Amino acid sequence: MVMTMNTRSPLRFGLALVSLLVALALPASAMAEQAVKYTSESVQTFEQQLKAGEIASVTFNRYDRHMLITLKNGDHVYVHYEAHGDQKLESQLKAASVSYTVLQPAQAEKEAKESTAEGGHTIRWVVLGAVVVIALAVGVYFATRRNRNAE
Repeated sequence: MVMTMNTRSPLRFGLALVSLLVALALPASAMAEQAVKYTSESVQTFEQQLKAGEIASVTFNRYDRHMLITLKNGDHVYVHYEAHGDQKLESQLKAASVSYTVLQPAQAEKEAKESTAEGGHTIRWVVLGAVVVIALAVGVYFATRRNRNAE
C-alpha cells in the first residue's frame, strides 16, 4: 500500500510557524525598547541646567545616591552625587521651584536591585530566544521534508 502525503501541508505549517514567531517577537522587542534611557552627567552640569531652568522634575534615590532627572525637552539624565550631598541639592531645587520626589527606603532599595539585576541584557535575551525558536522551526521543516522524500 502506497501512502501519499499532501506536499503543501509541511510548507504551510512552516510558514505559519515562522509568521507566528515573528508576530510574537515583535511586541516583545518593542516592549524591551520602551524602557527610558538615562544618560549620565556631572553635578556641575546639573547645576548649570538648574540655573538655566531646563529641569522639569527630579527623583532622589538616597540608597544609591543618585538623581533621575527629567528635562523640559524630554531627555532623561542620571546624576550621581557625593555622600550627604542630597540636602544641598534639595535646597537648590526648592530655591528654583522644581518639583522633586524622594523615594522611600524600601522603594529605593527595590529599584536599585532591579536595575542591577536587569543589566541591560533584555534585548539580547529576546533576540536569542527568537533565533532559537526560528532554528527549531527550520529544523522541523527540514526533518519533515527529508522524511517525505524518503517515502
